[in-house]
Amino acid sequence: MLCSKCNKNAVTFIRYSGMHLCKFHFNEFFERRVKKTLRKQNVEGKIAVGVSGGKDSSVALYIL
Repeated sequence: MLCSKCNKNAVTFIRYSGMHLCKFHFNEFFERRVKKTLRKQNVEGKIAVGVSGGKDSSVALYIL
């Protein structure tokens, strides 16, 4: 499959929107989604992140 935005090889499919996304556009989509959620929840200031060194907590630390 090809990315719905740039026609490069897609790495993921976003089921609810029907979009196939390449690595670059998936990262852009994910970061935008996190920012939108934080604004919606009125999260301001500092955020504590517990990091175990695993992939999930590492991504959470990076994105925040």
